[in-house]
Amino acid sequence: MKQNNAKIKCIFLVIAIGFILFLTMITSHFYQQVLKESEIWSATKGEKKAHYVMILDDENSIFWDSVYESAKKEAENENIILELSKNSSTISFAIKERMQMSIAAKVDGIILEYNDQEGLDEEIQIAKQNQIPVVTISNDASRQGSISFIGVSDYQLGKKYGEQIIKLLKPDMKKIMIIDRESEKGVGTETIYNQINNMVHKVSTTENSITLERKHILSNKEFDAEEAIWSIFQNKEELPDILVCLNEMDTECAYQALINYNLVGQVSIIGYYYTDIVLNGLIEGIIPVTVELDTEQIGQYAIQALTKYLDNHHVDCFYSVDLNMIDQKKAEEMREYEEEKVL
Repeated sequence: MKQNNAKIKCIFLVIAIGFILFLTMITSHFYQQVLKESEIWSATKGEKKAHYVMILDDENSIFWDSVYESAKKEAENENIILELSKNSSTISFAIKERMQMSIAAKVDGIILEYNDQEGLDEEIQIAKQNQIPVVTISNDASRQGSISFIGVSDYQLGKKYGEQIIKLLKPDMKKIMIIDRESEKGVGTETIYNQINNMVHKVSTTENSITLERKHILSNKEFDAEEAIWSIFQNKEELPDILVCLNEMDTECAYQALINYNLVGQVSIIGYYYTDIVLNGLIEGIIPVTVELDTEQIGQYAIQALTKYLDNHHVDCFYSVDLNMIDQKKAEEMREYEEEKVL
């Protein structure tokens, strides 16, 4: 009995030591990151005008990569350091933790892809208390303490989607579905949905009654999103005539599902932004159109907003960027341009 108790104690001791070592490694890595950011700024303090950090939820997104490249170019023109705060291949930090690192490093400004992650609102307030301005580039967080929002209003986006839906509508169409990434805290698509609903309602008649539905996806994980979207195409009796996607991942998943279930021509996809896969779908005529936010403007305006605030403590609360549509013809031109650049 005593021998068994000794073994149990030994096992618990090993687990405890392992847990302590893990926490030590995480803490050490965290403060090494803070120190590294501080050293970068200290080494160039006399040479550069300011040091900004861009914090993105999905650093591998083509959309946000384009935004970062635009912001980086604008920062270089203004003699400003722009650092992309990203995770390493071994340890992943949440946006909240990367905000904490940036605040501890005493950066001059933060460009944040804002979502409703727990504790993030508090970090924006802490940045404000430390006189570090925060600009958001995904959702508006002015009530939480950010100085400006760069993007498009949900009203604008909903109107643009509504216009494209009306262009695609045919007399026999009955059902439109929106893939909804609205969060549990309500940050998201309610205004977009209402605007589309109002526009569709105006063209709906007694003879041709059109219903608008939402497919809720609360998970941001790629596999969960793919599974949810593919389920739409499994029940052919419940298929929508038009499927509206509000981000590039969902657009790709819908396009792939359309092909795999041999439903090309039965569902029209209105996409969001573009990737190589989405461009292929546009060129092939499988995806009629996709919405494009001007990523160059987002990056430029984010740097300009921070710099304007630091220079005179005045800034516009909202910077509206252009919305464009990419159809088959535009996609072909973009692909030709890409191929010419390679040559």
